Amino acid sequence: MSIFTVKRSLKQLYIEKHAVEYLLARKKADMAIKGYEPTVREVADIKSEEALLNEILKNIESAEQVVKRDIADM
Repeated sequence: MSIFTVKRSLKQLYIEKHAVEYLLARKKADMAIKGYEPTVREVADIKSEEALLNEILKNIESAEQVVKRDIADM
């Protein structure tokens, strides 16, 4: 994989990370209203988005390692 492709995908991963973090923050803020009981589906959605965020973070970590390795090889 070329360094350009890795950097480009790394940039896309950062964008996805920020989007998912924003979405999670909004949903959690909406659920923080006093007396609001989230539905089972809403709780499941949040858990699945948190799992997606963890997967994105792992992908970012591995892509950063590839970039560092490519830079060291230059």
